Amino acid sequence: MSTFTEDFLSGLTPFTLISGNLGLFTIVTDGAQALNVASQNSGTVSAIRRTVPSITSPTRVFWDMKITAINSDDSAVILLNNNGTVGSRVGAIPARESFYDPLRRPIIIVNGTSYTALATALTLNVWYHVSIVWTGAAWICTMTDTSTDTIVFTQSGTGAMTVPNRLDFSADSGLPTIPTRFKQIVVSNDPESASMSPVYVFRQFFTNTMINGSPEVLANGKIYSYLASTSTPLDTYTNAADFTPNTNPILLDANGRIQTNILLDDSKTYRLVLTNSTDTVVSELNNVSGINA
Repeated sequence: MSTFTEDFLSGLTPFTLISGNLGLFTIVTDGAQALNVASQNSGTVSAIRRTVPSITSPTRVFWDMKITAINSDDSAVILLNNNGTVGSRVGAIPARESFYDPLRRPIIIVNGTSYTALATALTLNVWYHVSIVWTGAAWICTMTDTSTDTIVFTQSGTGAMTVPNRLDFSADSGLPTIPTRFKQIVVSNDPESASMSPVYVFRQFFTNTMINGSPEVLANGKIYSYLASTSTPLDTYTNAADFTPNTNPILLDANGRIQTNILLDDSKTYRLVLTNSTDTVVSELNNVSGINA
């Protein structure tokens, strides 16, 4: 297992200035060491780069980012890539250029394809955690608002990750760049980072009512899955190979039995709520983790 972590504890020493003004890039303390990309008003893209040690078959990439102020145009960019190849790019533009998109929606880039992550710009001064997990040739990307521990974006697709060999940060040219911060960039091939665990295998459920000395079957009951200690829905999965999500709630049949696999994401902690067909709670479990968590 191999893991590359950029936590900025060495400051800008590992980075090389590619173009523009190095003074735009500074290390600040914001809960942890972070890279601050300042605003600029220049016709030149400012960019820094560092080498990423080769990690064969990476299974997970994640980083944190935040917008600290709103200016009139471009935003900073984080990119993991292999010699700049478009198809190998993984990264984010935290708030898209207002010239092209007045809504200033953030963009997540996976395998060179861009996905609009939110309907509007990111909330100011909130850290957002972006996680991309691969299982074989399938991947799933989530973005979490860490101030509320709420998943605000989910996207899945296919295509194995190309081994990255460099990490780039840039402040675009033109009107002032939006001041942006990044911290804790991690690339790993740890198999547990992309693992899932089964729950409720072959399980039949019952109500709390006894009929003729036997518990009543929970016909057409439901299982809701949430982020632990919240009412924020959190997906479970039918298949670890391609991250196929279950419906939420999962519906039981007339005999109170589950008709699907239920796999938990081992990187998350769940609250599971069992109800009858009319949503009356029968029981619930909180802080449920997978076996590899």
